[in-house]
Amino acid sequence: MNRDQFIAEHTIESVLERAGVKLIVHGNNKKALCPFHREKTPSFTVTIDKGLWHCFGCARGGSVIDLIAQLEGKEPAEVLRDAGESSKPWKPLPKRVVPTEETEHPDFDALLAEWRAHTDEAQVCWLASSLGVKCAALHALGTCQRDRHVFAFPMRDGDRKTIGIRLRDEDGRKWAVKGSRQGLFVSDWPASATAFVCEGPTDTAAALSLGLWAAGRASCQGNNESLRVFLKSSGVRNTVIVSDNDEPGVNGAMKLSKELRMPCAVLIPPAKDLRQFVQLGGTAEMLDQMLRETIWHRP
Repeated sequence: MNRDQFIAEHTIESVLERAGVKLIVHGNNKKALCPFHREKTPSFTVTIDKGLWHCFGCARGGSVIDLIAQLEGKEPAEVLRDAGESSKPWKPLPKRVVPTEETEHPDFDALLAEWRAHTDEAQVCWLASSLGVKCAALHALGTCQRDRHVFAFPMRDGDRKTIGIRLRDEDGRKWAVKGSRQGLFVSDWPASATAFVCEGPTDTAAALSLGLWAAGRASCQGNNESLRVFLKSSGVRNTVIVSDNDEPGVNGAMKLSKELRMPCAVLIPPAKDLRQFVQLGGTAEMLDQMLRETIWHRP
């Protein structure tokens, strides 16, 4: 699905309604309390005839695609890609009761501790099976349940401090706890001299399932400096950047390879992404063979 098709089929008003944001009429436009920062006076404005939104408080704005990306903790390109790959029509996240901790200044570690206390380990293993990864890999990433139908993945900064939580429901829709910053998905396994850097928590789990030491970025762009700090402090000497097999993924991987300041190789599995590669029977030995034929970038 291309950008114009997506915008034609989805309105900003419908997305906000499903997200629980109440709009009020303001002349030819509509206004609301911004869902992305705390405020008492509405500064979030929707220009109906142009199909655009803008918050004068936090300076965010754009089309309905940008709105969904902000609400779900994705890049705009990911929103379009996910919509194109889904066999079902895209629908906004369902309305949900959000705990007070999520609406103000969340203590992410406290939230995770609370959720882990009631996590059903059988459900985490069910998620692993549905993703085609090992249950131990999800545990290594700190995966738990926010509730029965929603799974949580901690996001860390370069010093391993928890700065956000990525959420994923049973249908594969992804968003983030309000107040989260985009971060890294890191395991509690001992570090290796070579790190595999993946896109997202499930590809990272796929790499761990192959016995590789891996860390993940929240998307194909960003977190480059945090990742560099994390890898350096972990004693990593070489990095393999595993790209999704699409243009945004490859471009993001190439950019990262130039910014890490260590020997890097960009690896593109012969599948949509690393998780699909593993699902199709891909092995660590196959990746090793591909790496032998790959040109390494050296600082």
